[in-house]
Amino acid sequence: MKSSSPSPSTVRTLSPATVSDQTTAGASASFRLPGELSKAIPVQDQRWIAHTIFHSGKLWPVLQLCYEPPGPALIYHQTPTPDRFFTHRLMVWMPYHLWKVRFSCSTCGKNLTGYGVHKRARKVLDIDRYYLMLTETLRCTVCSLNYLSTSQTVRNQLDLPHQKVFRLILTRKYACDIRVIWLLWDRTLGNSPARLMKQLRENHGEK
Repeated sequence: MKSSSPSPSTVRTLSPATVSDQTTAGASASFRLPGELSKAIPVQDQRWIAHTIFHSGKLWPVLQLCYEPPGPALIYHQTPTPDRFFTHRLMVWMPYHLWKVRFSCSTCGKNLTGYGVHKRARKVLDIDRYYLMLTETLRCTVCSLNYLSTSQTVRNQLDLPHQKVFRLILTRKYACDIRVIWLLWDRTLGNSPARLMKQLRENHGEK
């Protein structure tokens, strides 16, 4: 496995002014999301995600692990649309695209190649909000098997520092940030799952 040195904690924040300029410049132009992502990404996030990590429906060659959505403007001269107040942070888990890591097929041992962005955007539960995660599909050109970059088969081929960047617990339907699980470690009197649910609801409501 070969890998370049990443900066996993880098978070790109788009300023309201920058996004406003981009939106104004392309107000009449249509934005494009590949495949079925337009059905998987919330409406309020589609435009900024399309402009940030895609170009004509294809991924930018250089990406970052996390992106912050554009926030509301400081001053509005007309009634604002609610979209800017309900956007989600984005995690791009694509180690093949991000860090140029070489992965091998678990069946034949041949190298996997990029097969595009997976059509499903996962909604991840965090301690005070939800955020979105996009991943990629990898394909073996010999035995034609497909793998998701979030699968254990792929993640086990990463070195330990890269593996630790992936801080999610995934099931078939749901996804949870590891920070939520950490809140359960301190099992003192009264610190039950029911109390955790109540605290999460309060955190999300305040946010």
